[in-house]
Formats: sequence, C-alpha cells, structure tokens
Amino acid sequence: DEGVWSSIPNTPLAAPVWKLPLKKWVFCILHMKVRVAGTLLKYMAREAEVTNKVSDLSTAIQQIVRTFNITKKGEVVKSSGKRNTKQAKISALQGGQVDKLLECVRATYSEQSTQKEQESAQLWTDVLESIGLQANSVKQQRHTRLWELLTQCYDLLNNTDKITETQLEQYKHKIAQFGQTFLDTCGGLKGVTPYVHNMVKHSYSYLKEYGSLRPVSYTHLTLPTICS
Repeated sequence: DEGVWSSIPNTPLAAPVWKLPLKKWVFCILHMKVRVAGTLLKYMAREAEVTNKVSDLSTAIQQIVRTFNITKKGEVVKSSGKRNTKQAKISALQGGQVDKLLECVRATYSEQSTQKEQESAQLWTDVLESIGLQANSVKQQRHTRLWELLTQCYDLLNNTDKITETQLEQYKHKIAQFGQTFLDTCGGLKGVTPYVHNMVKHSYSYLKEYGSLRPVSYTHLTLPTICS
C-alpha cells in the first residue's frame, strides 16, 4: 500500500497502546467491513442526490436489505465537494446486511452458475443503475470497481486459512487499487474516514504479520481473551 495517499498525516498513538499485540488491540475486520461499506453507500447516495434518484437507490437496495433507508438532513443545501447536495444519510448497517450486499457484488464478477447467483447479480446491477449515472460512465465504473475491490479484499482478510505469499501479493495490489479508486471517486483526501484509512494504510501490514485476521476479529474472540 506504499504510495497510496501518503500525504495523509499520521496521528501517533500512545506508546502503551501501540505496543500491544494485535490480539489485545483488535483490528476487527467485521467492523471495518461495515463502516467502509457504509462510507461507499454514502457517496453513492450523494451521486443519487445530484441526479434526483435517492428514492430509486433506496428502493433498489431494499430488494437486498429490506431495512435499508436513506433520509435527508433537512432541506438546507450544503456543499459537498464541487457539488451542492442535501447530504443524504444512510441507515445504520450490520454485518449480516453488508454480507447480503457483498454476496450480490460477488455474483457480478464471478461465474454465475446458478439462477440465484444470476438474480443476485441483477439486483446489484439494479442498485448501480438506480444512482442515475450514465451507463458505463467513468463514475459508474469507479463505483462498481470500489465494491468489487472491497469484496475481494475482505474475502482475503477473512480467509479461514493462513494467507499464502501469492494471496498476500494479490491483497497488496488490490488494496492499493481500492485506495486510489476511492480517492478518485469520493472527493480525494477529504473523503477519507478513519476506517478507510485503517484499511488502506494498515491492513496489509497486519495481514503480512499475522497471516490471517479472522482469528482476531471480535466475532471469533471472547471478551476475556481480548482484554487479557
């Protein structure tokens, strides 16, 4: 991930926290996945605001996650990058809901051998088209690529087996692509959230050091283990 938004200032952590092993200072891939997916949806919602397609986007995602919703932060027009929008706010997400979204994303770039996979791929295609961007436009391609890379990176982070050298190199390449595509799509450095930063700047180093981050996710540890 070297070279990706290297100009982001690094905030030093207190030495006692920084020196803790990963099993005690947890890099939780589930939490990261949910927060980063939420950030990508936020920027999709802002694109939909510009094209007056927010309700279409919300309806399309509800076909995958029934509880998904987008609300407006009032009627005051606020600045968002080079555009003026009302800043839509997406509803809170949970891990299982994001998994449903990622399942549909996977189906769009993997071999669709079953009817369910074909239906899942179509659901995600409907989501992308609901934003109101011109088909195959640069922006739509970037949003598509962001979700593909998020899914592929998360699958490598969540691998049940220790990652191989080949997979590690794949991850290094994909996370760098994700970082650059995010900058190009979501307003540059000002769009970076702490979770996006942590994923792009630090997850590769953790994966290289520990071989798999699944065992140190809080979904696989008991509270006493984390706090011991």
